[in-house]
Amino acid sequence: MEQKTRDLSAYFAPIFKITGGFADNGEKRELVKTIPADLGWQVGDKTVPIRELLLSDAVDTGLIQTAVYDSIVKGACPAQCMRNAFNVWQMPGAAMTVNIGAAKGYASEVAEGAEVPRTTEHPTSATITAKKYADRAEISQEMIDDAMVPVIQYQLEAAGLRLENALNRVVLDDLTTETVVIHFDTATTNLGLASLGGAISTMTGANLNGTDLIMCPEYKAVLMREFTPATGYFELGDTVKTGMLGKVFGVNLHLCNAIPTAGEGALFGYAANAEIGAYLIDRSAAGAIGMRQDITTVDYKDPIRDLVGMVVKMRFGYTHFNHSAVCGIEY
Repeated sequence: MEQKTRDLSAYFAPIFKITGGFADNGEKRELVKTIPADLGWQVGDKTVPIRELLLSDAVDTGLIQTAVYDSIVKGACPAQCMRNAFNVWQMPGAAMTVNIGAAKGYASEVAEGAEVPRTTEHPTSATITAKKYADRAEISQEMIDDAMVPVIQYQLEAAGLRLENALNRVVLDDLTTETVVIHFDTATTNLGLASLGGAISTMTGANLNGTDLIMCPEYKAVLMREFTPATGYFELGDTVKTGMLGKVFGVNLHLCNAIPTAGEGALFGYAANAEIGAYLIDRSAAGAIGMRQDITTVDYKDPIRDLVGMVVKMRFGYTHFNHSAVCGIEY
């Protein structure tokens, strides 16, 4: 049978109880049955069924470490926004300098053998500096001793969520505090799809492409109303069933639940005149996230006992490139 390796967060409870010695032989056999028979784990140059590893006391598998990490990442996934909207570049060190070329314009006609002119006489550069963001999973020794698996997994997922929200807020703070050159003002009338269409047109007029939309919950609610079927329809559309909007006008939509450091309202809200509810960006020109170290866990040697005080961290930075590559949609 082909062995498959997959996300272990779904099997956190049986792995935790068995690996931590919280189950007797009878309960261990029952817990092992909850894990798919084809779920495998890489040991050396071969893949071994996880069921077999959990029933063997002789193999140090590292299963609990992976289950812990997968649970943290699982908690971060619902909050993922900015890492999906912007380019994410791996950083070779704590700082990375990026040369910024012209975002628009035309190539020059050049005679054979002639010097090719520079697009920008004095090209600019931007530096991405990585900073550390960390959080502690609040897990007590008593929770471990009593094998309070759901609570422990909840704390791990919550730590992952807070870490991802830190990334979202760093980028959002830049969007809301830096000068946004381009705006599309709905004048409190064309608030839904029409506002997105207007923003796309505005960016196209600036010779830029609107590729991704970062929206606040209030802006998403306005869009959702336009996908709600009229009264009397018995078959609801996919958007109403799933809550997922997908692409609209060719633009990727990203919901951001983070709140700017300076507060919400005019900076990131969509309930009153002059509030900015969403930012349409050109992914290739707006800015980039530098990722020095993605989500990781530190400071635990024993996979069970040292979960107390576990720290999860990331090292990343963000910088903008072209202010004109961001269009604020104003209420």
